[in-house]
Amino acid sequence: MKRDEASDGSDLDRFILFSISIAVQARIRRRPKSAIIGDRASCRAVRYMARRAASET
Repeated sequence: MKRDEASDGSDLDRFILFSISIAVQARIRRRPKSAIIGDRASCRAVRYMARRAASET
């Protein structure tokens, strides 16, 4: 997906970057395992959403 085509998905891009930064912060702070597992699950969900959004366009 090219940058100029991503104007419609800018909110999705922002959401993906936001969730990735949360996961990175959790890893840096070494939160309990349950929180890290939750971040992994949310990352998986975000990746799935991104794949679906890419396949729709």
